[in-house]
Amino acid sequence: MTSKRSGENLYKNRDRLVARRWAMLMALLSILLGRVSEAADARLVQAIEAQPLSQALISLANQTGLQILYVSTLAQDKRSAPVPAGLLANIALQRLLAGSGVAYEFLNDHAVRLYARSASVVSPITPPALEEVVVVANSREQQLLMVPLSARVVSTAELIPFSIARVDQALALVPGIDYNTSSQWGAGLYNRISMRGIVGERSGSTTVIYLDDTALFDALTPHSAFTVPYPALFDLDRVEVLRGPQGVDFGAGAEGGAIRFVSKRANTWENSSAIDLDLGALDHGGSVGSISAVVADALIPEKLGVRAGFYARDEGGYVDRINPFTGSVVEANANRSFQRDARISADYEPNDTLSIRPSFSYQASRLHDSSVFYRTLSQPQAGSFVNGKLMAQPYDDVLTVGSVRVDRRWPTVNLTSVTSYLARTDRAIIDQTNEAGAFYFGGYGSALGPEVPVSYDNAVTNKSSATVRMWSQEFRLVSPDVGRRLVWSAGAYFGDYLRRQSDQSYVAAMPSLAALSRDDSDHSSEFSAFGQVSWRINSRWKIGGGLRVGSFRLSAVSFSGGLLQSDGPVPVRVRNSGPLPLTPRVDVSYQISQNWMGYGVISQGSRVGRSTAQVMTCAAETAQSYYGTDRLSNYEVGAKGSFLDGILTIDTAVYDIEWRDVQMRTYDPCGHSYMTNAGNVVSRGGDLAMQARMTPRWTVALNLSVGEVHSLDTVVGMGGLLISQRGAALPGVPDVPAPWSGSVSSQYEWAIGSDTRAVWRTLWLARSHHPGPFPELDPSFPTYDPRFVADPAYQQWNMSVEMVRHRFSVRLYCNNMLNARPVLQTSGDAPGTPILYAYTLVPRTWGVAFSWR
Repeated sequence: MTSKRSGENLYKNRDRLVARRWAMLMALLSILLGRVSEAADARLVQAIEAQPLSQALISLANQTGLQILYVSTLAQDKRSAPVPAGLLANIALQRLLAGSGVAYEFLNDHAVRLYARSASVVSPITPPALEEVVVVANSREQQLLMVPLSARVVSTAELIPFSIARVDQALALVPGIDYNTSSQWGAGLYNRISMRGIVGERSGSTTVIYLDDTALFDALTPHSAFTVPYPALFDLDRVEVLRGPQGVDFGAGAEGGAIRFVSKRANTWENSSAIDLDLGALDHGGSVGSISAVVADALIPEKLGVRAGFYARDEGGYVDRINPFTGSVVEANANRSFQRDARISADYEPNDTLSIRPSFSYQASRLHDSSVFYRTLSQPQAGSFVNGKLMAQPYDDVLTVGSVRVDRRWPTVNLTSVTSYLARTDRAIIDQTNEAGAFYFGGYGSALGPEVPVSYDNAVTNKSSATVRMWSQEFRLVSPDVGRRLVWSAGAYFGDYLRRQSDQSYVAAMPSLAALSRDDSDHSSEFSAFGQVSWRINSRWKIGGGLRVGSFRLSAVSFSGGLLQSDGPVPVRVRNSGPLPLTPRVDVSYQISQNWMGYGVISQGSRVGRSTAQVMTCAAETAQSYYGTDRLSNYEVGAKGSFLDGILTIDTAVYDIEWRDVQMRTYDPCGHSYMTNAGNVVSRGGDLAMQARMTPRWTVALNLSVGEVHSLDTVVGMGGLLISQRGAALPGVPDVPAPWSGSVSSQYEWAIGSDTRAVWRTLWLARSHHPGPFPELDPSFPTYDPRFVADPAYQQWNMSVEMVRHRFSVRLYCNNMLNARPVLQTSGDAPGTPILYAYTLVPRTWGVAFSWR
């Protein structure tokens, strides 16, 4: 009884202490943080290698000043996990004890008690300091709060409580990112992403996607209907979103930023297993079910470890496909989907200086039909979403990624080699009936318009498939960063990318003979070298810089033919080669205190120009058969740090981006599309992330992004058609960035009885509407239609409650609790079309999840 009361008094005293600190913080913020507390948590000066646990604890205590209390027998026959330098004391202790079966509890700011995990079923209340986040920057893993970089890291602790399994839902947690898919083309195979308003909707991607150390696409390859692949949100450690040009680290295509999905990898000390089961249902839709299993085993402790997992998910639909002539339902909840994933990795460390880490990932997904609905046939507010296409539009995507990472460590330099191979196969069926009626057949005789069919005999089917093969090799030399004023990294990269795509269009009267066909083959290769250096001038000032240079080679051939092309297959060949644009970066930082830093960054990104070998002639005008390189300059200042012994963290930045000679796809009066440079664009705004532990049990977080993007020039193309308009938003309605977006999350944890704890979590997301103006709403724009507008403002609210007992937990969750149904990405096949397409958020989803650890 005395022990229990002592614990209660401890938490009460801690709560009062935290309350006083929070009041102090508010006062400090009210005078603009006039003076920042110099008190700071101790950090590890030197890394702690894997060794007997008792020795590792002595090293930790000597470096941090922590008083570590435990019974000596607790550490017998146990070994520590390795801990890198630079971590806060409590984070270092957490890493050091990983896999040992030993738990800890802070008694005060300077003393901690260790105990066997089985001796106390209820996990201890998290200590006051917030956990630090790690990102990859300057070719090495670093603490986010110590890097002159604007980034947002989404941890699995943010995804799992709400059973977030879709990429669009995960990226919605990151303000300033706009992710969507085309509502006009197939079943979501054409996706688009922008960061800080830098959008590649009408050209190549401006954001690169990585799975661990492997790029998932080649930014040099011409635009394809099958766009950027994304890894499954399974057995991930975190998702790193790096804002601004990241060309030095991630190469061509990282003009607007980079997103890195970091998976959990095998290690040589962990023995664990986990099984998760999730069951749920969609409002006015189908059911949801998923199961996953992961096993990690140190087969030879400190020498060899493996990690393997499997994941399966089936998700019901909520859009009904109907017979557009009778209105009867052909297939209810047609947009259902499934996903299957498997991952395995190993960690072999024959000695203390060498590690070899192979990994393999396989994922297969299928969308049975499109999630797009017809606006005129649907009633979104009533939860009725209807698709009037004549046929189903399934989409299959299979992605395989294999890599081998080798790390060799010497006293003065570390060498990393990453060899990667990627294979991707895509297949889709696209209902082109409405598009063909408008552009090829002159209509089907319907009084409603040329896009509207009058019978199933009007059906036009496009069968599309693509294969991708890519391998890459990267070498990096990185200097140690502990106790050194000069830190540097250098490396070389080679990548070879091959893509083949086939599109065959069939009319109902000739289902076995292609009316139109096109086969594309693109082969690109890149070689680049990069380097970065950081110089600590004194205890406060540090400057850094980096540069990437390289060259590329691209060859492509395209054959078009079919029954409707009387002159037979027409080949178009194109070759491009030359130097890659330079991507420099310069930064300066000032250490205000040990845990509070200000910084400034100037960085550049670029997309290479090229010849298209296509001669577009319309009304005696011929479009250029090439387009030039565009360049982006990012000017950014920010501040980040932690306060009140780590209770509060703040990361904020403001930026000014100049995007010159923007590459953009547009149209001539005859309907031909072509690439051109469309003037200059400016993007200005800021990002803010705050996280606070209000009490030892209660944590809140705020993330906010505001921005404004507009063209600086009015540019006119062939036939006097408008391409961009001065003062207007970047072309791409409905795909324009929200002026502001944000999220607020909260977590509260409490004990229930002596062996159970509960955790309540909530997440609120919001996005604003872009009011324009837009060049698409000018009659001289090629696709002018006043009904094509930016997405409306909307909000979404998620909530979950979890109970944990021993190794078992059960979680109840509800996503989109208010059942928001915004009409998103409104578009059509042609200006003035009577058929408008759109999609919406996944409806309210209730579910229960079970976990065993």
